[in-house]
Amino acid sequence: MSHTPNYDKKVQEILASTKPGERTCALTGEKWMMDEREIGWYKKFNVPPSKMHPHTRWQLAIGQYIGYQWWWNKHPETGKPLLATTHPATGLKVLPDKEWYAKDFANGFTYEVNKPFFEQWRQLQLATPVTASHNFVEVENSIAAVSHGAINSYFTLASTSRDSLFTVNTESERSCLINWSSGIQDSYMVSDAHNVFSSSYVLDSDAISHSDFVFGSDDLEFCFGASNQKHKKYLWFDEQLTESEWKKRRAAVDFSSRSKLQALEDTFFRWLDTEVVWPEIMTVNSPGCTGEYLVQCLDCVHSYSCAWGVRDCYWVIHNYDRSERCAFLVGGATCEDVYYSVSNKDCSNVKFSSYLKECEDVEYSMNCENCENCFGCVGLRHKKFHIFNKGYSEEEYWKRLDELKCAMLDRGEYGEFFPISFSPSYQPYGGGPIFLHTTPEELTQLGALEFDPESQDATGELLSRAQNPTPSSQIPDGVDAHPEQWIGKPMLDEKNHRRFTYLASEVEFYQKHGLPLPEEHFIHRILKLYSLSNAALFEERHCEKCKKRVTIAHNSVFPNRKIYCISCYDAFCSSR
Repeated sequence: MSHTPNYDKKVQEILASTKPGERTCALTGEKWMMDEREIGWYKKFNVPPSKMHPHTRWQLAIGQYIGYQWWWNKHPETGKPLLATTHPATGLKVLPDKEWYAKDFANGFTYEVNKPFFEQWRQLQLATPVTASHNFVEVENSIAAVSHGAINSYFTLASTSRDSLFTVNTESERSCLINWSSGIQDSYMVSDAHNVFSSSYVLDSDAISHSDFVFGSDDLEFCFGASNQKHKKYLWFDEQLTESEWKKRRAAVDFSSRSKLQALEDTFFRWLDTEVVWPEIMTVNSPGCTGEYLVQCLDCVHSYSCAWGVRDCYWVIHNYDRSERCAFLVGGATCEDVYYSVSNKDCSNVKFSSYLKECEDVEYSMNCENCENCFGCVGLRHKKFHIFNKGYSEEEYWKRLDELKCAMLDRGEYGEFFPISFSPSYQPYGGGPIFLHTTPEELTQLGALEFDPESQDATGELLSRAQNPTPSSQIPDGVDAHPEQWIGKPMLDEKNHRRFTYLASEVEFYQKHGLPLPEEHFIHRILKLYSLSNAALFEERHCEKCKKRVTIAHNSVFPNRKIYCISCYDAFCSSR
């Protein structure tokens, strides 16, 4: 029995008349072919076809990501400075995590069915605070967001970390600048790697120890410059050396000079872009899948960075832990039957929603937990039968929901996601530029808010009001004899026009590992690390060995890389 019979009748008439063919994105003007498979997903979720290109939908959804950013916001009641992932220029209120969980935001917002939905919903969003850090586990002596556990760690995102700095989706100890990795210890500048110890500049590799500048390799020890290698020692840019010769060369390498380290980095990146062989896709044990960075998935179409049992999904990004039967879900863990949503965990039958946890049958909602049968809500926990944060009897709820969804459908609202301007993020540091390489021009076209990142004292009073921050060009090229003089000192990243300071633990890490002080703001160092990975943006190329046509993921740092199809790549690696 249908709970929303009038809506069901209207949408089924729309779906019955929907035929495959070319469509034009209502927002960007880009054309795409809507095929039977895409239409099948609309029918499954009982929603009207979107007016947006699938890639535009990704951009709008991922625009709700935190990205990698921290700002000084203010407590909405006391005005006390509060470090948060939400920029104050977004207009959103922020509360400390503990305080947020102690409140109940079921405040009975009265909506008007004949007025535009998103305008009314925005009023509710602006009135309802969000959590400052979104941490799953309380942190200890740390600055972290979406943390799964942090001890003595700073500016870590979605990580489990101890004594670490600047990490993203990582499990690490005593490490700095790590992205999408696990089992990382005493290492620096690592991305998409696992089980790395005492190493630096390691990409797409596993079981690497005491090595630097490594790509696509497994089980290496004491290597300097290695690509597509397994079970080796004493390699020097893929040249096999004796132990004594390798140690002699390595002893002559100087990481303590920024200019020399930059020259080594440039050499490594140029090598990766012009000489090293790359596989067409970085996918492992994922039959029936198309996309990039898929691990142990099944039948996932046009998907990106998904792992561990994700199956039967369509156009999804960052789905994990047995998510199933989802479409256009950007960020999901253990989700079932979720459509066009963002950052959902342990949810089922959810549509057009973001940052939900353990919710079922919820639509057009944000920042809710343990809710069921809710629509247009913000910040609710353990609630049922709520619309715009107001509770109703079960009978009244379904009656009002049917009426509201019909009105939204008639206005062309139902079936589309929240405007990107509702995001809590400063978009240049958000999900679009990081994972989709969305340009500033595209952000403007999508309708993103535009503001100065240092506005409204978002960098903190010390930095924002510093009259003469020290220009980054004055930082010594080598390891400073008295590095403590730089701790907490207002600095100006001249390249990116951002002010920053060095943390005491950060300077200690550089001293311990013989590294120079970096010249860039730490957010831009992470953005650089992100850029080394392939993006969720696809293009056609040819295998440079057999000339077979292949689909590859775009990489802005390595646009000219040598691509082999999987068959040729496996044969190449076996021959080394």
